[in-house]
Amino acid sequence: MKKILKYILNYLNYTVISNELIQNSDDPIQVVSNIFDTNEVKLIVDGGASIGDTSKIFSETFPNSVVHAFEPFTKSYKVLKENCENHKRIIPSSFALSNTSKFENLKINESEGTNSLLDTECPKNHPYYNLLETKETIRVESKSLDVLFPNETIDLLKLDLQGGEYDALQGAENLLTQNRIKCIICEVMFQKSYKNQRNGSELLLFLEKNGFRIFNFYQNHFHHGKLLQSDVILYHYKMSDKVELFQKKNFIPFSNFLRIK
Repeated sequence: MKKILKYILNYLNYTVISNELIQNSDDPIQVVSNIFDTNEVKLIVDGGASIGDTSKIFSETFPNSVVHAFEPFTKSYKVLKENCENHKRIIPSSFALSNTSKFENLKINESEGTNSLLDTECPKNHPYYNLLETKETIRVESKSLDVLFPNETIDLLKLDLQGGEYDALQGAENLLTQNRIKCIICEVMFQKSYKNQRNGSELLLFLEKNGFRIFNFYQNHFHHGKLLQSDVILYHYKMSDKVELFQKKNFIPFSNFLRIK
């Protein structure tokens, strides 16, 4: 019956793809686990860890890794610590990631997922206008990645900092120039939402100049057809041979879909 149905759909110019395959192929963590050897990933930084859901996935996906989870928002950090109590390879920290080590004001917005060190700046016709309205500010301590990891190599750096990604990368000058970051999963915003927010192309160009290549865009958000933001996987050019080896093995040719295992 399945063969008959598949034949009919092919005849009508339709293709059936499982929801699981679509979801996995659009999940940047799943994709990274298919372009690197999961056993070789030892140090992961989760910048903007919220309550730790992503940190736990990192820990489970990369069995030999230690995950440093950074979340400055007090309420989320409390839950993060509780969620990580039984995950000994996850180290929670309440620092914000920025370009220097100092105390800053974190803006707590109507949607706490939009909290940022940057001030909100968007007109009323902005698609996230109501969510970005600031309710209060709290004092938090920020640190640079160079200060936090003066000698280590970061295998995987994830940044979801609501417009603060560029500043955090500027704070990783030594890490970048010494080629001590192998792979990055970074939220890139193409819609202006915060004051002093660098646009997406500027952020990607900065990373390109520091030796990174784009692998692909994931979990795209649109508004009336316009791209608002994406999660982008970038890998250091020195990892090109390994990435190419795994992508040929794990991806369907001329497609962004993972092979069915």
